[in-house]
Amino acid sequence: MNKIARFIYQATFNARDRIEIYDDFRQYLLDGRSAKETFQKLIDNYSRRGKNPGDPVAQILQECSDNLAAGFGLAGALREWFPDQELSIIESCDISGNPEDGFLNAMGIAAGTSRIGRVVKATTMISGYLLMLSVGVVTLFCVMLVPVIMQAVPLSQWNSLQTGVYYFYLSITQYWWAIILLLGGSVSLTAFSLPRLTGRLRYFLDRFPPWSIYRRIHGAAFIMNVNAMFSAGIPMKDAIRGMKESTRSAWLYERLDALERAIPDGEMNLGQALDVTGYDFPDERAIIKLQSLFDTKNSEGSLKRFADSWLEKTVADVEITGDRMRIGSLLLCAALVGALILIMFSLLQKAFFFN
Repeated sequence: MNKIARFIYQATFNARDRIEIYDDFRQYLLDGRSAKETFQKLIDNYSRRGKNPGDPVAQILQECSDNLAAGFGLAGALREWFPDQELSIIESCDISGNPEDGFLNAMGIAAGTSRIGRVVKATTMISGYLLMLSVGVVTLFCVMLVPVIMQAVPLSQWNSLQTGVYYFYLSITQYWWAIILLLGGSVSLTAFSLPRLTGRLRYFLDRFPPWSIYRRIHGAAFIMNVNAMFSAGIPMKDAIRGMKESTRSAWLYERLDALERAIPDGEMNLGQALDVTGYDFPDERAIIKLQSLFDTKNSEGSLKRFADSWLEKTVADVEITGDRMRIGSLLLCAALVGALILIMFSLLQKAFFFN
């Protein structure tokens, strides 16, 4: 697989594809097939027994099969192509001798995180478009009017606010490349910080988008993972360790590591252990609910119901955040245009009406 094909496959390999693979893999495991044999069966199926060797899924599975043959475990063989949240439950169930349960639970996690991902993508694209529209309107206003006004009114007659608009005009016309670099660098730095930034600064930033959205996504995945592992009979300490070892996010590792340390100290209640860590992860309301759930016997699948309801809440919260960002972008656009008109009103009168 060349680099271009790998990039394209990684960009297009989605939750629906993963769920189909999990379901097929599970069916072969239930029939008593080994992981090695299952990989070969799936490769044959997706490549139509050699008729279509370039099928993307077949190539992905072939790479995973090669990893398994090289000595990696089942989860390790899948690691390059499948998310941490899904691999952790597969790995834990594989260690406990029930890999088929891992694939079943991974299907639920994939479906849930996919819903959140779709909402996040839609929110990001719409909010980004509105912000760009706001900047574009202000830029167009300055580029079209400032030169005309300067021809009628000398710069020496402009007040301090109007002079500020003039310097903004100079910035966007002469240093537009620096602005683009600054904005691009800020976006790249923010994206880079999401899985990597830790410590007190990150704890503070987790209150604001996009870091708060990142926390909600992983918080929902964590709760679904906990429910899946407990349903598979995996002890709490082993479940947390499995999630910690499988994650590639330094931010999530920091929280799971603190949680793992809190459990051996005598905390048998997951909600209380999360409270001890001091990170408010997944968030305060989830910690309170988990304390109540683990004080009881999880009658009638209350943990599963909570995982389902928390997924719905996370999707709704992300949608609400997106609505607020969209409204904020529109208000910002209106406020900027209104402020520019008020600031430049006297100059507009002199330029277009007085003369």
